[in-house]
Amino acid sequence: IACREVHPELEPLPCATFEDVFQAAATGEAELAMIPVENSIAGRVADIHHLLPTSPLHIIGEHFMPIRFQLMGLRGSKLENIKAALAQAEATLADVVRVHYILPNGSDFEKCWPVLRTYFGQVRPAATMISASLLDPRMLIEIEVTAMRQHAGGPREER
Repeated sequence: IACREVHPELEPLPCATFEDVFQAAATGEAELAMIPVENSIAGRVADIHHLLPTSPLHIIGEHFMPIRFQLMGLRGSKLENIKAALAQAEATLADVVRVHYILPNGSDFEKCWPVLRTYFGQVRPAATMISASLLDPRMLIEIEVTAMRQHAGGPREER
């Protein structure tokens, strides 16, 4: 997405690792490389700070891009996965301000509520239940959360 925003005239070349990105640019397989140097959630991207000094590449620009986290789990996944994903964004269930529940059969929501209340009952986020087809028929529910974390002395920041 970032590559297309900055250089829509170029075709992105997906790479599996940061090392692959550096290699593709160094060998000419890719005209340019776009890599994350830091992010506002976890700070600097250590791999890049290790690879860049030994690379023949040079920084020629920068692009700032907001990242929105969207979580999806397959049947049998646990709500603990949402807690773990929020933790990666340095947030918790207490920071959740909005939840969207999407179910193929809206009448199934009543069966889900006791479990969901265990996780979100104390938080009381704004919630919407939507009945719609899901991309993967194995999915019985999709839960999308938005968290806003309070920074010390500052405004809440969307996660």
